[in-house]
Amino acid sequence: MTRGLPDMMGRKWVCALALGALAFALYLRTAARSAVFGDGPELATAAFQLGVAHPTGYPLYTLLAHAFIRLVPFGEVIFRTTLLSVVASAATVAMVYVLGCALFRQRWPAAVVAVLFAVSDTFWSQAVVTEVYALHMLLIVGALTGLVQWDRTGRRRYLRAGALLYGLSLTHHLMAVTWLPALLVLVFRSRHRRAAASDWRGLTLLTVAPLMLYAYLPLAAWRDPPMNWGDVRTVRHFVEHLSGAQYRFHMGHRSLASWWRSVVNYGGIPEDHVCDGFLLSQFGLPIVWLAPLGIATLVRRNRRMLWVTAIAYIVPLLWALNYRITHPDAYFEPSHLVVALWIGYGLRQVVHWLATALRRRRLRRPERRRVLALARCGVLVLPAMVMVANWRLNDRSKASEIRSLGRAALEKVKPNSIVIASGDDWGFGMLYAHHVEGLRPDVVLVFEPFFQSRNFRLVTRERRRGLVVREPACSHASVEKEAHGLCRLERFILDNYRRAPLYIAGPFVIRLDESRLTKRKLPSYERVVERVPMLRFRPESRPAISSPELGD
Repeated sequence: MTRGLPDMMGRKWVCALALGALAFALYLRTAARSAVFGDGPELATAAFQLGVAHPTGYPLYTLLAHAFIRLVPFGEVIFRTTLLSVVASAATVAMVYVLGCALFRQRWPAAVVAVLFAVSDTFWSQAVVTEVYALHMLLIVGALTGLVQWDRTGRRRYLRAGALLYGLSLTHHLMAVTWLPALLVLVFRSRHRRAAASDWRGLTLLTVAPLMLYAYLPLAAWRDPPMNWGDVRTVRHFVEHLSGAQYRFHMGHRSLASWWRSVVNYGGIPEDHVCDGFLLSQFGLPIVWLAPLGIATLVRRNRRMLWVTAIAYIVPLLWALNYRITHPDAYFEPSHLVVALWIGYGLRQVVHWLATALRRRRLRRPERRRVLALARCGVLVLPAMVMVANWRLNDRSKASEIRSLGRAALEKVKPNSIVIASGDDWGFGMLYAHHVEGLRPDVVLVFEPFFQSRNFRLVTRERRRGLVVREPACSHASVEKEAHGLCRLERFILDNYRRAPLYIAGPFVIRLDESRLTKRKLPSYERVVERVPMLRFRPESRPAISSPELGD
């Protein structure tokens, strides 16, 4: 291409589009065609109905996923929402390449870093399922790329694009807050900071204006779709939903030993049933060692970018380490990106040492160029090794466990039954099969977490279908809200198990078996299928004991 063409049409953008297209092909080949374990079925259900998903509601994601459902003319509904993850992840790979070109000032390390990050375990796993993290990474990588390009060129359009993308990221996931310190350091340590200060009103507007998307949540809640998590029709529920109050009990550690286990689980050597080793499982030990070399290179040559990348690594890492959930891997993605950039700096330093050694050997320039070109091509072996190692883990093209689980559970119940679905895996699969696929419209499906205070109205609205839903006279009401939710569930079962066949499916069945007191309060039951957590209450039975707290 000629030098007179605009930068947008230069080789950098052609390479970025090519890498994005290759990533798209990879993710499309390995993408899940149906519902799999995770939040995907619930997110797809909320997008299908234009409802409200679990906190923080994800209004931008819900609207984009609904657009994909309407515009993509083939595949299951959840495959269409998975395509949003595929497209967002492929765009992120292209954006990482552009970011690398700006940081490394060379295309080959930028390409290696983009491909390496594209095939890393966690990023790949989120690119092939219906989840919110692919869009989250696209927005924050886009914001960082815009600011780095502005820092390099001084063009305000890049600064404004970065501010807008960061504002959109704030409407999508709370984790975007963790990158704010790094972005501010980049802006205020830039040589163009005076231009940014003079444009602070416009930048503030671009950052804050996207927050208006959150108005979607109460508007959707007032429509009262089946998926209306949090019932955000009041100001209190709206604020609690946006702040993720429902999940705050997961934050923090009760002891130093618990904190240390999280650290080991992140940085240790991956072992079955011992630790996940989230860092080493991304790129492998033969590659991760280049990251400390990259850090040392930044110490000597670019300390400002060292501070930016260090803050962008540490703050999200601390957030993720303090979040005590079973599968925290997606929360480490921003930190994994920074590690990939450090690896790029390390690779560039290794090739620089090689070039210096070749000059000392007094090789001719054409010979040196050939050796260096071979070395740069040979570096591509590294992401190829990672791709081969992670392919089996992330090929979800034949996975359909949740779809099979949800459909099988609903198909086993009698006509006009009441089904209480508990747990994410069982509950989300059944919600998707019932509300999106239209399976068993005769069944009343109630999600067990909706018996908690914020969502209880979603259960009480089933009175219109002839069910009895009332508040128990429970002593836990003002103190232990989770226990009060259990009292509501017990009251609901006692009031309705003789009106229609009543089933419970999911982990609550195991909890019921392990709790003698709860078992004695409820009617006797029978297993629908042996060794499967799904049971039906016998309508002819009575509880072994009555509970005054429940109003018996």
